[in-house]
Amino acid sequence: MVSIFFEHDREAWKIYQLVLHGNKSTEIDEWIRYIPGKGLDIEELDENLQERVERLSWALQKFITAAKVFSWIEGIIRAKFYYQDQHEIDQIAYIARSIYETSETYQNNKTHTEDRIIIAEHLRGMLLSGVSFSFDSFATFRLKGRQEALLPVVEQAIDEYKLEQDYQNFIQTLREYMCAQTSKLSALHLLHDGLLHFYTDSFKKLESGELFKFIDRKLLSENPMYIDSGTIAPLISIAPQKLFVYTDELESGLIQTITRIFEERSVLKSKKSFFKEKAYYERLSNKNKVL
Repeated sequence: MVSIFFEHDREAWKIYQLVLHGNKSTEIDEWIRYIPGKGLDIEELDENLQERVERLSWALQKFITAAKVFSWIEGIIRAKFYYQDQHEIDQIAYIARSIYETSETYQNNKTHTEDRIIIAEHLRGMLLSGVSFSFDSFATFRLKGRQEALLPVVEQAIDEYKLEQDYQNFIQTLREYMCAQTSKLSALHLLHDGLLHFYTDSFKKLESGELFKFIDRKLLSENPMYIDSGTIAPLISIAPQKLFVYTDELESGLIQTITRIFEERSVLKSKKSFFKEKAYYERLSNKNKVL
């Protein structure tokens, strides 16, 4: 009898279920038993060793890919990069998981097959020797190379996390600056069609020269980060009480930056809405002139 010990019962149960799920025959699996509080017991080996090793290694590989990889990622964040704050660790781990799950390596069945071969090789030796073992120790030491391969993923996640933090700080700085300004216009209309076109509350287009006159030079000289003098700088300097943004590209980075700065002051609308509202305003203005 060989036993596989687990730190958590749920891990043993999950692997046990995977082994049963992987059984394509109707034969009852009497060679493996789940023992609550202990783990898995493997019966004495017989001529079916190869089949059992394949099924058990498949189940272990599936479980490691689905669960253990993510605890390894968190461990790397703590041990290699010395992060202690759980909130930061959770954010970096979330980014790392996203990178891992969408990477070519993760999508490549070849990697999973290689993992399963390594697991099966070591598992066969353990079962033949009749030595009971800890699942965590087995996964940690037998798949050490797999864990080391996660290091670049974590490094990339940390880089992205730092960039996101810098971006959020940048947005907050610009928002605070905008809120401190006296509004130059009660409303501003922005038409986005790849470029941004500025219109006053009366739908009069503001050309680049007019926009440049609005820019607060202090904003450009004192802010250490790059601020686009053609879009963000005039927007913040004008600091409209209401900002109407007409776009069909809600995922645009520029549009998202603008709406994050202006938050409750901003209203998103479609490009089609802009032309309708502009035409309506012009008809109303012409009617009032006649009266």
